[in-house]
Order: sequence, then structure tokens, then C-alpha cells
Amino acid sequence: MQDSLRKHDTLARLGGDEFAVLLEHCSPQDGLRIAQKICDRMSEFRFVHEDKKFRVGASIGLVPVNRTSVSVSTILQAADTSCYVAKETGRNRVHVWEESDETLKIRSGETRWATRIERALQDQSFILYAQSIVPLKAARSVRHIELLLRMIDTDGEIILPGAFLPAAERFNLVSHIDRWVLAQALEQIAKSGLGDSEIKICVNVSGQSFGDRAFHKAALQLLDEAGSETCRCLCIEITETAVITNMDEAVSFIDDLRRRGISVALDDFGAGSSSFGYLKCFPIDYLKIDGQFISGLLNDPLNEATIRCFVEVARVLRIETIAEFVSDEETCAKLKAFGVDFGQGFYIHKPEPLNDLLDRLSFEQTDPVG
Repeated sequence: MQDSLRKHDTLARLGGDEFAVLLEHCSPQDGLRIAQKICDRMSEFRFVHEDKKFRVGASIGLVPVNRTSVSVSTILQAADTSCYVAKETGRNRVHVWEESDETLKIRSGETRWATRIERALQDQSFILYAQSIVPLKAARSVRHIELLLRMIDTDGEIILPGAFLPAAERFNLVSHIDRWVLAQALEQIAKSGLGDSEIKICVNVSGQSFGDRAFHKAALQLLDEAGSETCRCLCIEITETAVITNMDEAVSFIDDLRRRGISVALDDFGAGSSSFGYLKCFPIDYLKIDGQFISGLLNDPLNEATIRCFVEVARVLRIETIAEFVSDEETCAKLKAFGVDFGQGFYIHKPEPLNDLLDRLSFEQTDPVG
């Protein structure tokens, strides 16, 4: 990189694999030429380790610094978002920042969200909501509670995860969030005295965390500290995509969870290219049928056939089924007739703050008549 620059240019390492270059008194055309030269040089470079050659690439965001530049932080943020666009459009290329670039505006927004996420983790500005998952068969008494993450804005507004989770995934902050949620779940189980009940607290683990061995180690340490009684009240939900993408890690982590008495649910089943074959490799307890099949159940015979198929396979494997997105009585009745074990959705229970739901459940347990 240094060989590609002029004598009065500055090259600095920002950290990890991120570098910055300051091109002084440089026209946009010359800046693009220099940036492309760095890309070309990096593409030609081969890193040799143990007689193996590795290709190295560079994605570059090029930002003009002029009288309209607001501040150093604004310039760096523009360069950072431009770099992400270069990566997304094929890597080993240069993306020139433009004020009107819609893609860059989105990436810039995600960068701001990343800052807010880190602040929320520090300031405990996340809050847990919960939604009940109830048995559709009258004889069953086990109730599940899925934890749903929310962020509290500075003005007290509740922000849904769809607004901030994409940025959390892009900036590798999801594992930090998952660790926080897991710790909070274990703390709430211990506080509420649910250890003697039939209630299970369901915690979603993202694909990033599922493939992260550092997260596995931290999670297992939290679980061991919580104790076996608390672990028995816990159900970890993982997505079908995460399992397929991280097959080796999936087997190991699921085994570790089940040895501690924790139930495991496969979430969003059928959302991707689902294969029944790999279900035999994972000792899961619950199969959550993706909501797209439930929401269109009443008007699409193919959805009905698909759900029946999922239920039959789950029954053969001795796995219980959970239907998401149950929005009305007719859908609920059909699912029950199909043999689905549990239902979840606004018709059954609208999400509410976790503390409120646990307080009510604790009252019901201590005073069932009243």
C-alpha cells in the first residue's frame, strides 16, 4: 500500500484489517487512480504460509475532503460506509462516496445504529418483552414464553428489533446482544422462582452467535453458573439457516445445551431449503413452523399440505411442533386438527413486558383460585 502512495500522503492502520489513507492536494480523478492501484497491488499479492498461497483483497471507500466536509468523524463514517458498499458489490474494488447515494445513506444509518446499540448495552437501555406459546391440546400443561428484544430510545419510545438488528449483524454486535439476553433470562428465571413450574423461557440465538465459539464458551459459563434447576426452564431457539451454515458447531453446541437439561427448538423451519434428512443429526425438542405457512393457511391448500407434512415428520422423530403467527380462531382450530402441539401469535397472546407477564404467572401459581 505504501508503495502505491505519493511521498506526502499518509497511511495509517486504524485497527485489525482496517487502514486509512489521507491523500493531500489530490483531485478526485487522481484519488480514484491511486485507490485502484492499491486494489490492484493487493490483488496481485500472495501470502504464503506453510507452503500454501493465500489471496488478499482490499475494499476501498473513497471520500472527498473539502469545504463541505462537516467533521473528521463524518468523513471517517462516510469512508466506512463506502467501504461496506465496495464489499457488498463484489469486494476488491473502490466505491466513491456521493452525497446522493441512497445505498450509502442506508449504510450510514446502520453505522449510527451500531453506536446506539453499543450505548444501549452499556446503559442497559434494552428491555425484554414476552409472548406466550400455549399448548393446543387441553391435556398439556407446559407453557412457553418467547423473549422478544426491544430498545428504549432516549425519549422513552420502544424500538422494535427490525430497526436495529440489521446493523447489529453487520457490525458483529449480535453476539453481545445474545449474551445480554441470555444473562437476563437466567436472572429472571431465578428471581421469579419458575424452577418448580412447567414454564419454559425461550431465548433466540442468532446465526452469528451460533457459529461463534467465543459465544459458546461464554454462554455455557453463564448456564453452569445458573445451575441445573434454572437450565431446565430454558429453551434455546436456533434458526434452520444457522444450523445448516454451521453444521459442526451446531452438533457440538446442541449437545452441550442438552447435557445441561436445556431444550432446543429449531426456529423458522421451512423458511429456507429445508431438508428433513438433517433433522436426524440434531437431537432437538421442538420444531417451529415458519409463519409464512401459518398466515396463508386458510387460503392456500399447499400451505395446509406442507404443515401436515411437517407435523407428520416431527411425530416420527418424536419432536413437538409449534406454529407461529396464529392470528385468528379459525387458523388455531385448523392447526389443532392437524395435530400441531403449540400455538403462538397475536390471537393467543400479544407481546407484553416480561416482568408484567412473569408477575401475573407467579400470582396465578400462588393463588390459582383468586
